[in-house]
Amino acid sequence: MYVEQKCYRLRGSFNMDVLRQSYAYLVNRHAVLRTSFHHGYSGDSIQAVHQQMQPEFRYLQQEISQLPAYRIADREEGFDLHRGPCMRLTVLELGADEYEFIWTHHHILMDGWCRSVLINEFYHIYNSLLDKVTPSLPAVIPYVNYIRWLTEQDIQRSRLYWEGYLSGYEQVAAIPFGEIPGVGYEGRVEQLLLDKEQVSGISAFCRLGGITENTFMQGAWSYLLSQYNNTNDVISGAVVSGRPAGLEGVENMIGLFINTIPVRVHYDAEMTVQAFLLQLQDSAIDSLPHHAVKLSEIQSCSPLGNRLFDHILVYENYPVDELISDGLPAGAGLNDLSLQSAEVVAQTNYDFTIIIAPASRAEGIQVLFRYNGLRYSERAVQRISAHFRQVLSAFADNAGSALKELCFLGEEEKQTLLHTFNDTAVDYEREATLPGLFRRQVALQPEAMALVFEDRCFTYRELEEQSNRVAHYLRQQGVKEGVMVPLCMERSPHLIVSILGILKAGGAYVPVDPAYPKDRIAYMLQDTGSKLVLTTTGQQALLAAEAAHATLIFVDDIPDLLATMPAHPPVVTTDQDSLAYVIYTSGSTGRPKGVMVIHRNVTSLARGGNFVELSAADTLLSTGSPSFDATTIEYWGMLLNGGQLVLCPEKKLLDNQLLKREIRHRGVTKMWFTASWFNQLVDDDITIFEGLKAVMAGGEKLSEEHIRKFQAAYPATQIINGYGPTENTTFSLTWNIAAIVPGRSIPIGRPLGNRTAYILNSAMQLLPVGTPGELYVGGDGVSRGYLNQPELTAEKFVADPFSKLPGAKLYRTGDRARWLPDGTVEYLGRMDDQIKLRGYRIEPGEVEHALKGLPGIAAAVVTAYKQS
Repeated sequence: MYVEQKCYRLRGSFNMDVLRQSYAYLVNRHAVLRTSFHHGYSGDSIQAVHQQMQPEFRYLQQEISQLPAYRIADREEGFDLHRGPCMRLTVLELGADEYEFIWTHHHILMDGWCRSVLINEFYHIYNSLLDKVTPSLPAVIPYVNYIRWLTEQDIQRSRLYWEGYLSGYEQVAAIPFGEIPGVGYEGRVEQLLLDKEQVSGISAFCRLGGITENTFMQGAWSYLLSQYNNTNDVISGAVVSGRPAGLEGVENMIGLFINTIPVRVHYDAEMTVQAFLLQLQDSAIDSLPHHAVKLSEIQSCSPLGNRLFDHILVYENYPVDELISDGLPAGAGLNDLSLQSAEVVAQTNYDFTIIIAPASRAEGIQVLFRYNGLRYSERAVQRISAHFRQVLSAFADNAGSALKELCFLGEEEKQTLLHTFNDTAVDYEREATLPGLFRRQVALQPEAMALVFEDRCFTYRELEEQSNRVAHYLRQQGVKEGVMVPLCMERSPHLIVSILGILKAGGAYVPVDPAYPKDRIAYMLQDTGSKLVLTTTGQQALLAAEAAHATLIFVDDIPDLLATMPAHPPVVTTDQDSLAYVIYTSGSTGRPKGVMVIHRNVTSLARGGNFVELSAADTLLSTGSPSFDATTIEYWGMLLNGGQLVLCPEKKLLDNQLLKREIRHRGVTKMWFTASWFNQLVDDDITIFEGLKAVMAGGEKLSEEHIRKFQAAYPATQIINGYGPTENTTFSLTWNIAAIVPGRSIPIGRPLGNRTAYILNSAMQLLPVGTPGELYVGGDGVSRGYLNQPELTAEKFVADPFSKLPGAKLYRTGDRARWLPDGTVEYLGRMDDQIKLRGYRIEPGEVEHALKGLPGIAAAVVTAYKQS
């Protein structure tokens, strides 16, 4: 039941009998106050007016300490609409000449405008009866006049207006920070008081700009809402008076006139504040003739229906409190009373309502945020309140500034987003190269096991020497600093030796998966422009045509030749900024794009990532394809930290029993799994994970159900959600999953060591905790960009406005995300149509391009759907 409760604290004295008579006189004067409501035969509600109705007036003595509980009980008592009355007045004597007037009515009875009319009349009636004279009041203008007016309106014309008004609007602009799941309604309120100085600035702006204060407030809220939703097209609900100016005497009618309408704000970020508000005011004027249409009718004009908005804004322009406190003429009776405080409590069917009303001439403007405490936390609403104050000030002080230049965050909040959440500095060998760090491990433990594949084992010393020989051979073949060398081979020791050899020769390796389509392989080899390709004899047939322009070096066919090469490393001039590898990812243009990763990018992950312990005590079984960037943490996480890297044939990874045997036999402690594969293993045979100390999973959204099953089986095993694009070197954020919180998705975590993360809007401005935006990642993991694609590189790799380091870049992930209050990031999906499948990024555009290249296909559309 929805009731409105007005509570007034007064000090003074009065005649209780006369007060009771005055209230009865008032109720019987107005037909609306003598009504009950019934269901008619047609199913519609019928309003029945009673000739006489016993008013509900209560007078009680009450302790002040019990007052809050009484107010709640009074609201919860509600009304019997079928019998009436639907309004009551309660006077509570609190002692020491102090009283609480609680005026409560059902919202169906009347609106807030009626409050001042009734209080004026109540005052006049009381003083007249106190003086024993008949009250002299103007004749009541019946509410039925308004009903007749409604029947004369052209509703079809108004419906056409609203259809055009709402056309093209398909996404709800929601209130953010709805952190608490819950069913029901628990009313709470947060008050924002705008002081005289701020109100004076707003008034001056409105006066000079020729706009109403209502427009100013609505515009400020709509702008904030647009920032929260990272869009320039938003709709909020607004309560309008509904009193048609052309209806005689409408300002003194008692009844329900208000209506709720959608207010749509669609703006260009280049607009000035002044132009934005004038546009909003013009739109409001255009909508005036159409305010009489019921909200349900308006909602039917939109595909969103009753989800068109999830909150309302109420601008109250009737200063009732001032009317009571200093608007009464001199004389006896109620003039002896002085107002101490006033409060209005109303519940709506929205979980969030903003009420803006004059508080008093001395205090300024009061903004009340009434919200459902089962949906929003107090902390969240306080954050919204602070943001709204900031926007009001920004608007008032910057009439000629572009909207995109405004900021609604306070300094403390900025510091949290910029520094507290990004306090990730960790010492590591920032100026080292991958071969240099590997040599350090060789020196520390030359006879420790570095690489295992089937029955072949390599110590760190053996791996160092063999890769040095490959490096010398490659230098003879023309590989030098910066040269890209594709390598196309299955998992094997040759793969790791070749990678190390290429790097030690000064080059950069380009992994090419033999399972790729021939066209894709051909494009990658052509794009790198390399004159040689490292491979094995097993791939000779595959590469015969695709690598026709290059020399194929079959590393498994030249062991004797390699044995003649020096075992010491060649002298090269690579450094931390030299290219280490190029990995190709899916491209929206139909061609894959090569991501250029430098040495420092990799060392920052393997030595400065600070998200999982990687040491000489660890053994890691690599699961990633050589061309999958997860191998960066697998290969270098072991080889640069003294651990043991285990490779095995693909068939062992795909056979659960063989995989389990490999994990047990090798004593594997840590592994990486794509989310979908992890889920499959949990369902098929969860014992596969036995013995692992840490599991890294990601590439797609993790399943809470499967994580819960895993943790129930292996509570001591660390499980890490890993998130990151190839462009930021494998991992950008990680989250050590301690427990699953019911009703909440698993965060993608916090930035790794020496990495940063920001949630930004379309103007690259910081967005606060809880607000969805685009995730940008930065720090030492940001790669050099895309090979041979300067325009795309400039689009995706942008200058970091928050870094003091010269040349610092951020990578635009294209992922939609938001900060959580604890400083973790929640992934919300893509901002485009890119999808993740088994850990791989897939651009539908690339698939479409391939389809259109087939005979008989003129056009193609690719979309993803979830199989039930």
